[in-house]
Amino acid sequence: MVRLFKQISVEKLWDTADSGGWRPSSTPRSDWPPPSKVSNGFLLVRCNGGLNQQRTAICNAVLAARIMNATLVLPELDTNSYWHDDSGFQGIYDVDHFIKSLRYDVRIVESLPEIRKNGRTKKMKYFQIRPPRDALVSWYTTVALEKMKEHGAIYLTPFSHRLAEEIDNPEYQRLRCRVNYHALRFKPHIMQLSHSIVAKLRSQGHFMSIHLRFEKDMLSFAGCFDIFSPQEQKVLKKYRKDNFAEKKLVYSERRAIGKCPLTPEEVGLVLRAMGFENSTRIYLAAGELFGGERFMKPFRSMFPKLENHNTVDSSSELTDNTQGLVGSAVDYMVCLLSDIFMPTYDGPSNFANNLLGHRLYYGFRTNIRPDRKGLAPIFIKREEGQADGFEEAVRSVMMKTNFGGPHKRVSPESFYTNSWPECFCQVSGSNPADRCPPDNMMNILDDQYEREMANEQKVLKKYRKDNFAEKKLVYSERRAIGKCPLTPEEVGLVLRAMGFENSTRIYLAAGELFGGERFMKPFRSMFPKLENHNTVDSSSELTDNTQGLVGSAVDYMVCLLSDIFMPTYDGPSNFANNLLGHRLYYGFRTNIRPDRKGLAPIFIKREEGQADGFEEAVRSVMMKTNFGGPHKRVSPESFYTNSWPECFCQVSGSNPADRCPPDNMMNILDDQYEREMANVTLKVDE
Repeated sequence: MVRLFKQISVEKLWDTADSGGWRPSSTPRSDWPPPSKVSNGFLLVRCNGGLNQQRTAICNAVLAARIMNATLVLPELDTNSYWHDDSGFQGIYDVDHFIKSLRYDVRIVESLPEIRKNGRTKKMKYFQIRPPRDALVSWYTTVALEKMKEHGAIYLTPFSHRLAEEIDNPEYQRLRCRVNYHALRFKPHIMQLSHSIVAKLRSQGHFMSIHLRFEKDMLSFAGCFDIFSPQEQKVLKKYRKDNFAEKKLVYSERRAIGKCPLTPEEVGLVLRAMGFENSTRIYLAAGELFGGERFMKPFRSMFPKLENHNTVDSSSELTDNTQGLVGSAVDYMVCLLSDIFMPTYDGPSNFANNLLGHRLYYGFRTNIRPDRKGLAPIFIKREEGQADGFEEAVRSVMMKTNFGGPHKRVSPESFYTNSWPECFCQVSGSNPADRCPPDNMMNILDDQYEREMANEQKVLKKYRKDNFAEKKLVYSERRAIGKCPLTPEEVGLVLRAMGFENSTRIYLAAGELFGGERFMKPFRSMFPKLENHNTVDSSSELTDNTQGLVGSAVDYMVCLLSDIFMPTYDGPSNFANNLLGHRLYYGFRTNIRPDRKGLAPIFIKREEGQADGFEEAVRSVMMKTNFGGPHKRVSPESFYTNSWPECFCQVSGSNPADRCPPDNMMNILDDQYEREMANVTLKVDE
């Protein structure tokens, strides 16, 4: 499968590699039922390490949840210890996209729900487990699942490399690809920054990205000390002792056996030998280079057009927004989109390995992967003064490497570096297992979803025909003109846009929701602390006494006494309308009344993929609504929804008609009533 270049053509390298008739495909190719409606419990994980180590852990967490039929709580990113950055999952990735993309695979919620017992709210407890490294699927279906069923929730920590990469189930591997290459999308501002940098780099033609892994942690890990000064070696050895398990290494041999990252100078020598001109524009994705300018100077003399995310654009917008995890995310996207990517160390370097896999999946984009073991003796000979035939020897080694095309995965190459063949297919493959599924496979899953909706529509139309007067309606326009109740997801989106945190406790006054869990799931993922009169206290006293009219009365009183009340539909809904009026009279208690007509086009645009400025647009609409204060009653608002001004008064109103009567007016009326009754009694006695 590896294609050798008789001679290296730089012009060809700027194009994508030969696909051999393969294309990426991670959609299911066999029976892949949606998540069961009944979950075995909650799965929490803590993803340690850097951004890309965490990325593989997230993929493994989704697969583990699928294997155990568990509800995945949004993975926790251990950002502080590595990056000193507390952005978390929500600060880096597009949460809504993540949850929606995986709706056919797993249930996902943003946080573990709280429970109420004996009148007190408690955080749901979990059982903490340290999973074995590279645990087999069988460990999750036995040990982990048993604890989950026993406790309701398990917390796996640490979760780096805690699920075996090689699994003999292609559908499981394709799920990993769906997570890694489709569901894990960076937040819009990170994507915008990345595309801005790429546009500036590409404005002058092709550009290459290099992951220059010449950093203290990797040099210490690899035991590559010999080229450094005694003082620098002391620093590296101390770092190794403090951060890595003790292992006897012969430091003088590490480079000779290809265990060291290439130096910046060696990178330049390889590129020059391959025929790249010194005008080549190069983007460097790197942390702080150990040894500094002393090692960069030779590289820069060969290739002066070196950039990073700060030098491409020195404006504060880019500089201020490319630190910590965000900076790593921007580097990742620029390297993914570059014409050529070159890692200088692809040992235990999750950044480089993940990128190689992503670029393979992204369309066989060209990679230059130096064979460090093959190059080491050539570099050493050059340093000893034997430079004859140096560039030809380098080219000879590099011609035997793979430049990004499909190739067999051989250990220790990771699945995340090369997901071929599981996540690829052939349009006209001879092997049925390799043939591409229908191009519309996701549409097929969507069709299944549509069929469910069609059945639901049939039920609704019949109910309408049987219970309401006939009236011609254009069903497709009802929502656009604000005539439909908000969906549970839309309620959550409005509240989140308004700034309510996901810890907000919400009491739901509702009958049986039509469509059930499918519609509740997105709302619950945003606001997990949802209650109703049965869940607040599951004792028989409450459960047995909250049926029928009694249940409706209980809901009414809880909503009346709540701090905030939000109706999702205040058309001909006597429950909501009466409550709005009662809460107004009860002391102008806050109500949130969504302007459905104003919000409808915003929601529709979001569903069509136009999500920019979504929350700002929602806030703009909501700011124009009334939150419970006195306001003029305008038709079709009912008197029972707003009894102002008739049933209100002012203590010192300028209009006599609005002035409050005496505080004891009810006592005066009671006295008058008593006197009248006394007179009636006297007349009867006479």
